[in-house]
Amino acid sequence: MDSKGFSLIELLTVIIILGILLLIALPRFTPLFFKEPDVRYCSLLQTVRQHLEIEKEKDIINRCYPDSLTIDFLKDPYTGHSITIVSQTLSTLEDGCSSPSQTDKIYYCPIVVNGCAYAYKLGITTSLRIRLDSSCLLGVDSQ
Repeated sequence: MDSKGFSLIELLTVIIILGILLLIALPRFTPLFFKEPDVRYCSLLQTVRQHLEIEKEKDIINRCYPDSLTIDFLKDPYTGHSITIVSQTLSTLEDGCSSPSQTDKIYYCPIVVNGCAYAYKLGITTSLRIRLDSSCLLGVDSQ
């Protein structure tokens, strides 16, 4: 018998093998097409907030947040570059707490009344905002 095509069984075998290979390879290539914000950057803001609460608890008498903040161990989860914390003083809630910058910075702005920082705002630069999930940015100013 002289046939010039493939049999149905041969075609189904090839399709099944290609389907299995696709199922194996698809999860590896999905992040290339669907970029989701990385939740690892959320831990940066959580670390700053936790550090502020610890500092407030250390002030036994007034229970004030610190006037300035320095955390030496904040690093970008991917690049390892240090993230700088810049302290700015705010007198009212309407003042902004960030500035456009190309470097990764978190702005800490204590709201001072009668010499005591009763609250604070956090601000971030555009370069950090791009990498943060919007759920991490509650209460955060950004440019």
